[in-house]
Amino acid sequence: MPQRVVLVYQAGIANVFEVEQFVLEGGSKRKRLMQHSFTYCEMFARGMVAAGATVMTAGCNQAGDIADATWTGNPHDLPFAAKFNPVGEWLTQSMPGRTPEQVDALYPEDQVYCVTLTVAAPDQDIHQFTGDVQRTLYAEHGVVRGWFDARKTDQRDHNDSVFELEIWRDPSESDDEGADQRLLDGHNFGETIRQQVVSEVSEALGMTSPIFRILSVDGPDFQNDPRDPFEDEDDELGGEDGV
Repeated sequence: MPQRVVLVYQAGIANVFEVEQFVLEGGSKRKRLMQHSFTYCEMFARGMVAAGATVMTAGCNQAGDIADATWTGNPHDLPFAAKFNPVGEWLTQSMPGRTPEQVDALYPEDQVYCVTLTVAAPDQDIHQFTGDVQRTLYAEHGVVRGWFDARKTDQRDHNDSVFELEIWRDPSESDDEGADQRLLDGHNFGETIRQQVVSEVSEALGMTSPIFRILSVDGPDFQNDPRDPFEDEDDELGGEDGV
């Protein structure tokens, strides 16, 4: 089963390649899995995602066999770009794979990170909001490993209250295999962390309903771990809003 796949647009056709690394330059090991119309290759690439592969998108204006050619991650360089339905992120820069040891080195030692989300919710006070957050993120879904802080802002969004929600995590406690795989594949560290948190918060708060809406995401910001080093590891973290 391919682990790394790139959908490559080539003039009026498309290709799907299994790759050893996510790099734009030729010379790395690439195996063509399919060459067909845009639609067929896009459907095939989405199937690879469903099967567990990491898929990215690139393009190449060169004629003939492009397995060893240099690709581009800029859709504006390509003809028929308006008809593209890319799968995954555009491969805008080469991202050589990392070893597990290199991924571990990305996490600052003895530090935790915070991702800040601006969230719109139906008109309610801060106590109602934090209760909803704690119930949906922790009690019902059990996905949040760490703790959170929340505050109500003076802003309004379509008559809804606007809150700032800080999600704090200890990287050493993460067991998100998807995030780990993205880091191994060379994806941007900060973007990987943001995607991980947004995915969990969106699933937990049920973003398919109009009750909660994420307006913006900032971070991750790394700080020294604020927890007492002598604190019992089994204790809940973060004060009255801790999870």
